[in-house]
Amino acid sequence: MISSRSYIFISWYEPDYSRSGVKLRGLQESNANVYFERVPLGVISSFQAIRRILKIKSNSRLIVMSPCHLLVPIAFIAGARNVVLDAGWPLLDSTRLRNDRARFWVKILKISISSAIDFLSFNLANLVFLESKEQIIRLRKCGIRSKKFQVSYTGFNELQKRTNLENKLSKTLEVPKEFILFRGSINKESGLDFLLELASNLRRSEEHTSEL
Repeated sequence: MISSRSYIFISWYEPDYSRSGVKLRGLQESNANVYFERVPLGVISSFQAIRRILKIKSNSRLIVMSPCHLLVPIAFIAGARNVVLDAGWPLLDSTRLRNDRARFWVKILKISISSAIDFLSFNLANLVFLESKEQIIRLRKCGIRSKKFQVSYTGFNELQKRTNLENKLSKTLEVPKEFILFRGSINKESGLDFLLELASNLRRSEEHTSEL
């Protein structure tokens, strides 16, 4: 059993899947008591895994990684009372983007589920990190008023190897102007495909202009 305070990052996915992975890697460089535990999918399996974590590492603070908000109420039921949620943004935002063209009733169902998870996770967590002050203001306007919200900007792991899509994006942006580009994980809502198309059009436009 660990005697000193330990910090356990938990997620359903690989540690570098979300923005939380940057915090995990950074803290591991400076603190030996920072760990990552990938819990299995499913409410019951997640509950059992978190119970084991709490039993073995009783003097620990759980940090739920984005976008696994649902792990907050599961951890609460499992007995955790010192949970941090690195949310970044509400699940509702991603749900709306992912289901923009879904059937009306499917969209309503998924939005309702995401809203319920957001409400539970934000209220049960001891501390919630969001990616901007605007996110905090927006949530307060929606009726969620809490001092537990804190801003934690989305970072970038410079040591992580580039993916094929990132390399393609970098090559596409090789135009006569300087670019500073940052975007989060490569997923549907990140819009990287749109950025690639936009950059490609910009490059063709500049090449055409130079020929005139």
